[in-house]
Amino acid sequence: MVTSAEGLFALYEAGIIVLLLAVNIYLFYVYFKTRSYADGLKLRLREKHRCYLSGNRDLLTGLLNRRGLDERYSRILTRLKRKMISSITVVAIDLKDFKKVNDKYGHPNGDEVLRIIAECLRKCTRDIDVVARVGGDEFTIVCVNTKPEDIEKLITRVNKMLSEYQFSFGKVLTRLIYGIVQSESATTSNYDELYVLADANLLENRNKLGPRSRG
Repeated sequence: MVTSAEGLFALYEAGIIVLLLAVNIYLFYVYFKTRSYADGLKLRLREKHRCYLSGNRDLLTGLLNRRGLDERYSRILTRLKRKMISSITVVAIDLKDFKKVNDKYGHPNGDEVLRIIAECLRKCTRDIDVVARVGGDEFTIVCVNTKPEDIEKLITRVNKMLSEYQFSFGKVLTRLIYGIVQSESATTSNYDELYVLADANLLENRNKLGPRSRG
């Protein structure tokens, strides 16, 4: 009788062990299935984000490209229409004697200069400012509620950082030339129109430096 009871208990104990083992195997399976799904989802989201950035970002500098600029500018213009901001300032930026950098050091090193300038612009602007690369050595900044003297200080800081940066290939003498235009009316704040005016102001500033600053 005792032997029979011990046998039943042994079978019961063995059944518990098998059940626990089955549960552990199932939980192990669920864990890896869930982890696999999560990893796949994370990968898909990362790829989607990468595609979004590659469509809105300049591949060389990481700044916004024209498409990304248009999207951000549209939101800023909406804020101006709703009187959430008082003004929009568009800054056109070009590089003095940048062609000489490419001619002397080669285009790969010229690209490195552009990347450093982009980084300087990021560091010197506010989070609410929009910075974009719109051409070879052409950049633009869109600021809200900003005074012209604030832009002058910003460009001065960037030029100082650029002049102090130690490039591995040699001394770079290029610096930023800029032009600005400001608008307080949403009806006269079309980006392309404002950029043309800012670019004309840039040309005036460039001409003051003399013909050697061209290119």
